[in-house]
Amino acid sequence: MINELIREYLIYNGYLFTESVLVAESGQPQFQLEREFLKDWLRVKVTKDAEELPLLYGLIASTKEDTNPSASADMPVSLTQT
Repeated sequence: MINELIREYLIYNGYLFTESVLVAESGQPQFQLEREFLKDWLRVKVTKDAEELPLLYGLIASTKEDTNPSASADMPVSLTQT
């Protein structure tokens, strides 16, 4: 699952060569898991302002919110646990 989150991040940021190396070296299938599947598996809901961003951004932001609410104020991503 972590490779899929990293893969989504790489694609979002335009690191397509790096994504292809990740797929080749990790032995992942060529097809990408659906975002809905990842959200369900992680049991998170994505807010409207975070729909286009990689889930990894939201996971990091929610971790920062748990440990230091003021530190995550600059993160444009929000997830909520279901």
